[in-house]
Amino acid sequence: MAFNQDKESHDLSAFYKLIKRVGTNPQDATITSNIFNNFYHVTEEESKRVLENKQTIDQAMENIQSRLQEGLDKAKRSEPGNSHRDIHLPS
Repeated sequence: MAFNQDKESHDLSAFYKLIKRVGTNPQDATITSNIFNNFYHVTEEESKRVLENKQTIDQAMENIQSRLQEGLDKAKRSEPGNSHRDIHLPS
């Protein structure tokens, strides 16, 4: 409760209510971990291609976005009861 106010005594409690509590569902942690691992590997591979002059930065960014979107869609479809909804990355 000590963090519900800033230095000027503004009430910040509403912002703390917005924070999703991680760890309440073990499946959430697994999905989040998989997404971050996918992000790391995809960005590493695409960055390497840029450094090797095999593609432009713009091509790498398009590839990263499409590959990560595929990963998010796959993760979302694997959740029980969510086979028809996709998560979309901002363009």
